[in-house]
Amino acid sequence: MVAARPRQSAKTPEVSVLVLHSERRVRHLIAESAPQDHFAVSFAEGADQFERYLEETGAFDAILIGLTEPVETDLDLIHQVKSHCPNALVVFLCSAADKHWSLEALRRGAYDILAQPVDRVELKRILFNILERARHQ
Repeated sequence: MVAARPRQSAKTPEVSVLVLHSERRVRHLIAESAPQDHFAVSFAEGADQFERYLEETGAFDAILIGLTEPVETDLDLIHQVKSHCPNALVVFLCSAADKHWSLEALRRGAYDILAQPVDRVELKRILFNILERARHQ
């Protein structure tokens, strides 16, 4: 079963986000940083759960990927996301020190990179950019 956070809001959120991350702390930070009236956030804790969610649910506006190990698996998931949700914006989470993987993620189609440990201000900047992009499509 996929762990999803139910949203209670008077209006329909503008952006649907799927978060794949193995750390509860990071998932919680993302949930807190995404205003409920603008974002519907769902969570997957592992690659199997993530794949089922993509197949069952179909489309997401944005997908944040960061399992931490092995990084190659996370990079392979970018291709899988693009085949299921070609218009989804992929944000790749990886170590701030690992420039190689960041560049590889961008080369494979990631929209942006979020360095770990996650900085709340940077996370909000990325979420705001995703929201603005969704509003102008």
